[in-house]
Amino acid sequence: MYLKEFPLGTPYSAVIGAVKRLDAAYGFVCGYLDQTGVGEGPYEQIHQDVPTVRGITLTLQSKEDILGKLRLLMENELLTLPQDNQRLLTQITNQQYEPTPTGSLKFKHPTGTNDDQLWALALATYASQHPRIPNTIIGVKTQW
Repeated sequence: MYLKEFPLGTPYSAVIGAVKRLDAAYGFVCGYLDQTGVGEGPYEQIHQDVPTVRGITLTLQSKEDILGKLRLLMENELLTLPQDNQRLLTQITNQQYEPTPTGSLKFKHPTGTNDDQLWALALATYASQHPRIPNTIIGVKTQW
């Protein structure tokens, strides 16, 4: 598992360049990039050069579906997490949810924290359920 968290304020070009280099080295079969809000611009630039990376808008329903699939993988012990990444493990255990009036779940993280590594992992595992052949999978979630 390769995990890279870019510091807040990292230029889009640095993130885009890193994704392109990883694709050149490993050849992504499928990936999802959070294109919600300001993520649309970076997604368009990445998808132009790495067409196997798809954009996804994170809505209440898609978040519930994506995190639900991650939870099933973890419950069925089909995903091994690196024990030396305390930040990722903390983001997973700190994720909170509350029901909305419409019956959906709203996910959030504690104030002063972020959940980017959790969402990158969730998007990567979500993508792994879609390609036709196994290979390298990517999930990208950053605070643009």
